Amino acid sequence: MPLTPQQEQEIYPILDKALALAPGKGVLHCCTPQRAEYLSRMIRGLRYDTAIESLLIYQPGEPLYGVGMYSCLWVESNPQGLLATNLPTPHINLAWQLIMCVATESRITLNGASSNQARQRLARMQKKHPEIMNHVFIEDSTPPIAVHAANVGEELLIVDIDMRPDSHLRGPTDEQIAKAGMPMKNPSKFT
Repeated sequence: MPLTPQQEQEIYPILDKALALAPGKGVLHCCTPQRAEYLSRMIRGLRYDTAIESLLIYQPGEPLYGVGMYSCLWVESNPQGLLATNLPTPHINLAWQLIMCVATESRITLNGASSNQARQRLARMQKKHPEIMNHVFIEDSTPPIAVHAANVGEELLIVDIDMRPDSHLRGPTDEQIAKAGMPMKNPSKFT
């Protein structure tokens, strides 16, 4: 969902101040802890969205390809307000590792996440950016591995069939679904 003009008026001055700082420095935006948490979630979402959108805007090898404008910004709430820090390199977490998988079209080991967490995060990203993220699937292993289907090397067509519970037909694998550019099956929340 795009930012409203009111949200832009509050967020972009904070981002501009943080980007102007030297790496490792931060700026504190004074507000209530609840407002800081709200702004933090919004800015983190903007950080990931711009990184994903940069895959469509820029070509591989260009400085902003796969990272976007706000890749090195990290925001978090604290009791005095919102702390926005300009990091020397992007903060690596599960969402960032999935974006790196698409940007590099390579296998990325998802350290610090379970297969279920990785599948849930990928499903949210696929819902928001299907044209980019639908080509990624998660290999079950410990730790899980994100794989870009373009790197697997075979063409596949998936058709929808009715499967009866007593049928011996197998449904498509996550890899086959990703090769077809379709969204992954939603994982169970309790596994």
